[in-house]
Amino acid sequence: MQNHAPIVLTTYDFYKELHQSVKLFPRDEQLTLGSKIKSLTIESLEIFCRAEYQSRNLQTGHLEAASAKLDLTKLLIRLCYDLKLINNKKYFALEQQLQEIGKMLGGWLKFCRKA
Repeated sequence: MQNHAPIVLTTYDFYKELHQSVKLFPRDEQLTLGSKIKSLTIESLEIFCRAEYQSRNLQTGHLEAASAKLDLTKLLIRLCYDLKLINNKKYFALEQQLQEIGKMLGGWLKFCRKA
């Protein structure tokens, strides 16, 4: 894990936290909303890993796709909070991690677009 970009490690940690939260959802929400958020996170993690090995000019497309997935993940986490599937403390912890991932992603995109 040490050879990966910081965004990969942060997303990995986010998934671990998310996984624990989804386990506490009612069964039907685990299989729908929880599953969707977990899938989006794994897909983002996959994109970040793939982008690490691409040339800078090819990374932009991958990272823009990850940005869209991150935005949807944020929206669905908010929905979990509004549906009372997660409490305030968990919501703010997950949201803080998503904000950090977003900052890293924005920085990486900015770097790629300068090329």
